[in-house]
Amino acid sequence: MTVLGIARWLACAALFGAVAAARLGAQADGTKRWGFTVQGFVNSSPAIAEDGTIYLGVWIDSTPNRGRLVALNPDSSLKWIFPKTTEAQIDRVESSPAVGPDGTIYFGCGDGKLYALDPGTGTKKWTFDTHAAEIFSSPTIGPDGTIYIISSDLLLHAVAPGGTERWSHVAGSALADSAAVIGDDGTLYLGSSDQNVYALRPDGSERWHLGVGAALISSPAIGPDGTIYIGASDNRLHAITRDGAPKWTFLAGNLIVSAASLAADGTIYFGSLDGYFYALASDGTLKWKVNLHAQIASAAAVRADGTIIFGADDNLVHALTSSGAPKWTFQTGDIVESSPVIAADGSIYIGSFDGKLYSLFGNGAPLSTFSSWPMFNHDALHTGRVRPTTSGGYLINLSTYAQAGGGANLIAGFVVQGAASKRFLIRAVGPALEQFGVPNWLPDPAVALLQAPAGTGISSNDNWSSEGNFGPVASATFSVGTFQLPSGGKDAALAATLAPGSYTAVVGSSDGGTGVALVEAYDTEVNSGAARLVNLSARAQSGSGANVLTAGLVIGGQGTLRVLVRAIGPGLAQFGVSGVLARPSLKVYDSHQRVLESNTGWTSLGLTEDLAAAARLTGAFALSATGAGSADSATVVTLTPGTYTIQVSGVGGTAGEALVEVYGIP
Repeated sequence: MTVLGIARWLACAALFGAVAAARLGAQADGTKRWGFTVQGFVNSSPAIAEDGTIYLGVWIDSTPNRGRLVALNPDSSLKWIFPKTTEAQIDRVESSPAVGPDGTIYFGCGDGKLYALDPGTGTKKWTFDTHAAEIFSSPTIGPDGTIYIISSDLLLHAVAPGGTERWSHVAGSALADSAAVIGDDGTLYLGSSDQNVYALRPDGSERWHLGVGAALISSPAIGPDGTIYIGASDNRLHAITRDGAPKWTFLAGNLIVSAASLAADGTIYFGSLDGYFYALASDGTLKWKVNLHAQIASAAAVRADGTIIFGADDNLVHALTSSGAPKWTFQTGDIVESSPVIAADGSIYIGSFDGKLYSLFGNGAPLSTFSSWPMFNHDALHTGRVRPTTSGGYLINLSTYAQAGGGANLIAGFVVQGAASKRFLIRAVGPALEQFGVPNWLPDPAVALLQAPAGTGISSNDNWSSEGNFGPVASATFSVGTFQLPSGGKDAALAATLAPGSYTAVVGSSDGGTGVALVEAYDTEVNSGAARLVNLSARAQSGSGANVLTAGLVIGGQGTLRVLVRAIGPGLAQFGVSGVLARPSLKVYDSHQRVLESNTGWTSLGLTEDLAAAARLTGAFALSATGAGSADSATVVTLTPGTYTIQVSGVGGTAGEALVEVYGIP
């Protein structure tokens, strides 16, 4: 329920239906795609299902009050309305809908019931009656499908996907507007007007509660380190550790009713009824504030390019840069307390008290995926829970195929992270490539393993089956399941037990020859979690045709792994590398040679802030965002266990020194 009062709400005379505005000729960021008029008021935040359907709650100002849930297609065509005109009418819907794992739509209603709807038809699957006067809170969806909803009966209800109550928890005089949120370990956090923040286990038992001396009036948001951010009636944003200890507070000039949102770098954004929009550092210090001279109850949505989008009581949708500079505004017919949502294609959806849901053009940038909490209730589905920090996948191997010898660099790097040493296999393959039909292979490769960054030599090998090397290498080769090297051949390999740290394998020629070589680095103990590969890289000459720098990647484990992949040419110049590839182009293929992701120029995708955050998170060096440095390429892709290929080529047939990097993202 809005804090600004129902006196501002005007009767809506328009008939219910689409009044889709024609697409404007100019499709600039922040301009109107379409508007959909409803017979009522919109302060519910839209939710977007994976198929692109938009769901929105509506309050119809009538006696008695009525409401409905509207489902729209991305082109503004109506999918369905609940309830249909032939069905019993329901009370007002101010609750923002949430989408369950099977697509079921959940929302709270002014009649005190939680509704579950079929996504295809909009028919009612079930209702759960809290026996409360009303529900304004938005549902939260647990990883097991449990729905959590706060009602005016002063309880948090945990409801099974079938509609039966699992448990309820008394949270003092719980404020009906706020939602519970879920941390990465399954803990539920909620604020109460009894001046306590509560942390509950998934079974409803209490982990801790903390009194803050003021009623909590906004939904919590969760930072990357588990910090909980929540606004209170003392005009302060409170930061609380995941263990329940006060961290800091920040004093605004009036109430903070909107939920906080976070940028990819951890900056905390929120608006206040004092008319200011604030940006705080993670330690609670003010980075900047912007005076809009209008109350702000809308929670911001943060895009992958760093743009911050929110509504205000000046009837405008505002977009700010990450430094607080105005980017654009969009005029509506009344106040905007709805919190925006950003679709995968960059389209922006937001409601207004003028009785419309608006779709605005974006610039292609999606919602930030590197922010721990980029929008109201975390994501477009409104699950209200943070993404797990790990999904079960891990790096096993990187192999790189490129020119070596005669002054041509072929260098593989890898980083081992963990608490114990682990066994790795390093190979430099030349003659054995002939069996695969590779021409011009390097006749006599040699490999040296160095400790980075000092370049301290650890081990080296010329001919892999000589000098007592045969047994360890043969055993390691068998354990990783790769092809065997011919005994007595001139391919090079070594097996080494390595402590956590950074390493480099350098491939050269023992006889001064040149040719194509394959350098490989394998984790030979993939079932041991004591240490893991977290970064793999290779540097070599790259160009076009047969000279394309090609890297093979293997992902292991039982889940997925999100990786940052970069192709760097101009960015190598800062390390004194000459003859760099001026404009590398990057492609990531699956085992069926389908392109999963591609990029030429890392600032071209609208993902600038997210890619920069991924680099900081993984410890990768920063790439320039301006000038020649922006020609470096980068992308983020989520991979399942299997084999993948990365190709780095030169735009326009150019050639030069290039670096390909793969970072596992925690």
